[in-house]
Amino acid sequence: MNVQSTRRARRDAERTRRSGRTAVAGGLAILLLGGMGLGFVVFDTAQQSTSPTVPVECDSTQRVPVVTDQSMAQILRDKPVDPESCIVLDTTEQSENPDSHTEPHQDMSAGLWIPSSSALFPTASETNRFTVHTESLATSSPVVVAPEHTRDFTTWTDVIADNSVVMGNPLNDSAAHAATRSAVAEVQNNTVSKQQLNRAMIARTVSGESGHSTSNEIDLLEASVSQSRNVVVSEKGFLDFVETHPQGDQVRALVPDSGAWLLDYPLLVPSEAARRNETIAQAAQEIATYLGSERGREVLSEHHLRGVDGRRLPDARSAASSHRLQVEDEVPWQRLMTTWSRQTSPHNALYVLDASESMGRENPDADRSYWRTAVDSTVIRTRFIPTRDSVGLWTSPAADGADKPYQQLVPIRRMDEYVHGSPQRQMIQDALAGADFTKDSDSGLYPTALAAFREVQKNFRDGAVNTVVLISDGTDTRGDAEDLNELVRTLKQEQDREKPVYIVTLAITDGEPPQDLKEISEATGGTSHAGGSLQDIQERYLHTLSVF
Repeated sequence: MNVQSTRRARRDAERTRRSGRTAVAGGLAILLLGGMGLGFVVFDTAQQSTSPTVPVECDSTQRVPVVTDQSMAQILRDKPVDPESCIVLDTTEQSENPDSHTEPHQDMSAGLWIPSSSALFPTASETNRFTVHTESLATSSPVVVAPEHTRDFTTWTDVIADNSVVMGNPLNDSAAHAATRSAVAEVQNNTVSKQQLNRAMIARTVSGESGHSTSNEIDLLEASVSQSRNVVVSEKGFLDFVETHPQGDQVRALVPDSGAWLLDYPLLVPSEAARRNETIAQAAQEIATYLGSERGREVLSEHHLRGVDGRRLPDARSAASSHRLQVEDEVPWQRLMTTWSRQTSPHNALYVLDASESMGRENPDADRSYWRTAVDSTVIRTRFIPTRDSVGLWTSPAADGADKPYQQLVPIRRMDEYVHGSPQRQMIQDALAGADFTKDSDSGLYPTALAAFREVQKNFRDGAVNTVVLISDGTDTRGDAEDLNELVRTLKQEQDREKPVYIVTLAITDGEPPQDLKEISEATGGTSHAGGSLQDIQERYLHTLSVF
């Protein structure tokens, strides 16, 4: 049935029978259409004083929920109601994380969804319930807001690497999200290398500037004017701020020379609801038509949002962008966000150092023995492990006569836990200072890897990345091909998908990781790395708990 045509015919017939309409008893009646959660609302015309104004031609309205961010919600609340359809939009502001929306629109498949970025769509839990109606309704550029005397930036990768620049968490902050996608685009168009971006992301997570998720744009901008800080926000947030802030003229917005990837505000329609009820599709088309019209573009500009073409706003304080960056391949972006999430999540890790005789050899890349390379690198690493993390320490092999091929030096505990007056961090560092490799021994690597895997399973920590980090020179493993195959089979069988434990191997070598270390890691979904010098190993350490 064509709902719109039927309603129009009924309305015209009723106008013919009488010139006015009395109030509906009780003032309000709600009928659900097709069970899809859309309200068909009939109300007294005397109550039509709220915004938006309902045309006199509408004796009743249909209300369509729209979940979007604050910027777009403000614009759509003032969208005129079409007298032909009489559709009124019920807007609900949603946080940038599409899985964190609040009541009453917990089921977003009942209405329209306009996230600030199309990149949120492929990774959201609602993916299979939505189709794209309009790829972009508006755009907004990420910008670096800085005092006038601050240097310019060449790339977004430079911005991310510079810890004097404060930015939010790209997983839930739209400006940081756009800035990071801009950096991915820079890699894909060969402006910067993948290694440069990886180092930039590592530098930010290690420094503690890994995302100010509790700070909103106003907080960041206040820091820019009061503390002369460089901050990453959206252009809209910046222009809204300087319009009213007494010190707004002391800062400027800039975009790196490489350009920017723009937030694009796609319009998404719930697939099942749209098939069963044409009102939803009609509402989506009205939004797209309105914002694509001359008046719609004016409204976007008034709210400091750019049009679909991304052209610079007429406001003189708008940031110039020489080039619009594109992310051609989404896979590197998704991997980078996985890396970011891993690096900024709590960790529950057991570090296992190979203490076999071969580790006493001189390491030509580090001007010290392999054992000292492993110990010194681990000591440096423990200085930067956040207190929220849990870490334990083993060595392998154990002393002669031991019934196990490994020695537990420090059990797995949170880094802020105290034992006999000493914090866990100090316990680990003291244990490392007193440890040494074992002469006339091989590593017992295979049974130790399995025992460590089971130990982390036993001490599994919900909400954390649970890992075994195995550091070895990759020789004297005390096992043959059949032992390796049996270990790999056992690890795969005992891996719990609901509570995964990853084994990450780090080989102290200037070449590729040994094949057996690769197979051990891959059996659990972990990764294998290699590095010879202290600097190399520090970089690998920062990757070990991130890329799965």
